[in-house]
Amino acid sequence: MTTRTFTDFDAAFISNPITGDIAVKTDARAISFAIKNLVLTLNGERPFNSSIGTPVKKLLFELHGDQLNIMLKKMIADVIKNFEPRALLVNTDIKDSPDNNAIYITIIYKIVNTEQPISVNVVLERTR
Repeated sequence: MTTRTFTDFDAAFISNPITGDIAVKTDARAISFAIKNLVLTLNGERPFNSSIGTPVKKLLFELHGDQLNIMLKKMIADVIKNFEPRALLVNTDIKDSPDNNAIYITIIYKIVNTEQPISVNVVLERTR
């Protein structure tokens, strides 16, 4: 059985010191970065495809509680299912921190055709 390697360009567009080409991220690093970007991208931010992204940043100042957590989990599950075919969502853990104006999200997923769970942390916090 052959294993498949997933690659993405590094968003910083740094060059590989040996080849001079743009550096790439592979497998878990690439997929984790893509998931984090999908979650933090607001709908309409990407030109020509307003369906990519989630409105989770806008929910930061909503009332915290079970209802908000359910909404966040649904949004995250939908964006991963629709726009990241390399990942299978296992679980989403959400920790509210209203005193710090932050929501801490841990997304646990598996790369397609693997069994190793991988986690990515996303922090929604007020920026100024």
